[in-house]
Amino acid sequence: KCLWCPEVDYIEHAFFACPMIRQFWTSVKQTILAEYDTNITLDVETALFGVPKDKIPNPITRKEVNHLLLIARLSISKFKYGKCKNLTLVFEAERRQRIKVWSYVCMIVRVNMRVHRGAKSACECICLPPFQNIVSACTLIM
Repeated sequence: KCLWCPEVDYIEHAFFACPMIRQFWTSVKQTILAEYDTNITLDVETALFGVPKDKIPNPITRKEVNHLLLIARLSISKFKYGKCKNLTLVFEAERRQRIKVWSYVCMIVRVNMRVHRGAKSACECICLPPFQNIVSACTLIM
């Protein structure tokens, strides 16, 4: 049984159909529109599995939007089973945490590029030891 309504708490309900969660998805959709200038159709399939290639052709934007949707799903889970009872606060805290980690990775890349002056780009640079393991670990966290 759902914690907020009389429905059975199956996966689609828990992560999308519950009225409490639907309000949150409306907010996430507005965030995507504001930050990525991308208007997506937020149905149960998109909420659970992300945006497919044909809906957002730009791979960088699609990756960032799908990352945001992943953070939203994580936030719903933490909200339902954690101590914080404000879903928006959980979501914003999770986003801030990932921004912090990504800032740290970027700082490592900049240092690494100074160390490896022959590197022509950040992509080439993060593949050089000893930083490749740190970046790989941070990517898993993200």
